[in-house]
Amino acid sequence: MCSWNIKALCLGCLGCLDEPMPLINALQIFFTYAADEIDKGPTPDPADAAGPIPLNMPRADVHKRLRTARKYIDLAIEHEMAGRPLSAQHALHQVLPELVPDADGTQEEADRLARTVRSGGTAATGLGLATGLVTPTRAWGD
Repeated sequence: MCSWNIKALCLGCLGCLDEPMPLINALQIFFTYAADEIDKGPTPDPADAAGPIPLNMPRADVHKRLRTARKYIDLAIEHEMAGRPLSAQHALHQVLPELVPDADGTQEEADRLARTVRSGGTAATGLGLATGLVTPTRAWGD
């Protein structure tokens, strides 16, 4: 996507932002707006000086990337709200690698999974396994 297309989408999105908000929420709104607008068709030139702004790549690819960025922003918000700032930073790095340094949220994720299992839930590991809390019982009596 060319930078002029991004700028035009930002200008169009300004109407969506009617009050001050955290930057992460503004990014969430922008990526939603941009994906919806790209899905509708070419971005018009806001100055009406030229025709529609080119994407420089297939529309389906641009739409997919914008939706993926939105999902990472959603994930970052989820991590931040749950008290996992390193995991949130890692998710933001996926969208803005030049601006947000990567962070290792491995320990935060391990702690989250351990809490889930301890509370009686299940934790799906990267291996596709589900591990539940094992409650010892004394089936043979006292």
